[in-house]
Amino acid sequence: MVIEFSRHGAREPIYDFLNAKPFDSKGELTAVGMKQMYLLGETLRSLYINKEGLLSPTYDPREIYVRSTNYNRTILSANSQLMGLYPLGTGPSIPDNLDKKYLNPPFKSNFTDFKTFTQNIDDKLQNLALDQGFQPIPVHVFALDQDPLLRPFDLAVCPSNLNLQNTQYSSKTYKDWTDMFKDNTFRELSKLLNIPYADMNLWEAFDIYDIYENLRFSNQPYPANFSTELYRNLTFIHNVMVYYVYFGSETQRRLLNTPIFNEILRYFDGKINKTEQTKFVFYSGHDRTISMVLSGLNYSTPECIFENFLGIKSNKTGICLEFAAYASNILIELHEINGNHEVMIRYNGIYLPMCGNMTSFSCNYDVFSQKVRDYIVNDFVKQCKKDIEMINKTLENEEKFSSSERNSVAKVFAFLFGLILGVSIVAGIVYYKFYKQNNEVAGKDSGYMEF
Repeated sequence: MVIEFSRHGAREPIYDFLNAKPFDSKGELTAVGMKQMYLLGETLRSLYINKEGLLSPTYDPREIYVRSTNYNRTILSANSQLMGLYPLGTGPSIPDNLDKKYLNPPFKSNFTDFKTFTQNIDDKLQNLALDQGFQPIPVHVFALDQDPLLRPFDLAVCPSNLNLQNTQYSSKTYKDWTDMFKDNTFRELSKLLNIPYADMNLWEAFDIYDIYENLRFSNQPYPANFSTELYRNLTFIHNVMVYYVYFGSETQRRLLNTPIFNEILRYFDGKINKTEQTKFVFYSGHDRTISMVLSGLNYSTPECIFENFLGIKSNKTGICLEFAAYASNILIELHEINGNHEVMIRYNGIYLPMCGNMTSFSCNYDVFSQKVRDYIVNDFVKQCKKDIEMINKTLENEEKFSSSERNSVAKVFAFLFGLILGVSIVAGIVYYKFYKQNNEVAGKDSGYMEF
């Protein structure tokens, strides 16, 4: 069995720097991205159908499950890869000698001779269901705020991300990196792109790199005066930011990988117990999806990326994978070898060391699964909502706080979680007015409460 995670193919920029020309629509998959994913699908067909025989030569819905985040670029990337996995000519055929009246939809038309029109198409298709033997394959999606598997790092899915990310932003490491680049990279970008220097920060640099990266994939030149040092610094910032802000702490890595790691175990346990028919599970996601899984499997850390940037040879042993390029993928394979079940992991086609052994590229499933179960948290939903519970308790325990403090909490709450926590805001306002009416308002606003 194989479980795949992929990043979408090359896309148009998301941000507005340089007016994002010659791109027409932000974030959409480009023709280059479609080609990348199609070729990836062809490669996987060669590997898992032609060579390994894992999948049937023609699509079998019992064998494959595909899920994407709810973005055009990830859905189209999945479609493109699936066209490579099951290319034209592998689609279904119409049963022989079927009465052709059953092929036509009950559509009536005044603009053409519908019978002649459909007959011409039928003659072209012959016995093929779709033109050139195309094989459609369903791609399942969930609403963005209900996708803990592929986007647990979103605040709408896991509100605790806010506090976890703020901890990273307030860290000494983040401040040190800001200081490292503020007098060179930030000033150079400010001058080059006419951006106010005061607006420059690490995320701004990250976003600017995104534009330049897309210029490469659209055969567009970099702007003049784009120095080698600037490109090197931007590349590091781009490589490290997602790993550090989203997955830089052990708490983040354990919490956010819990849903997808549980899903991996569920599929593999079912396959071993012969209760799972699926042979290939394909998740089409984003750079953060890949970074999340790689960091959870301990194949990358922001610390090792920084050491690579400085040219420091770390005393630590292990793999240090950096930011996932377009169309990057992870393949987690479950093999049965002489009655034993082994896990092997490929990243962009290359097998990675397993279970802490740099010379071994497989790991006994019992060992692997136990490591995963020891790593993940027990209650993802509860852990993600604990900050909300804490704030609610704070508002309920009104006698412990001044009205000004409660009002501050309500303001933060409204800003971060909007309508969901509107009741808390109203409660805070009502309480504030109540105290005001009774001359018990406690002085000036004491600022946002940390939680």
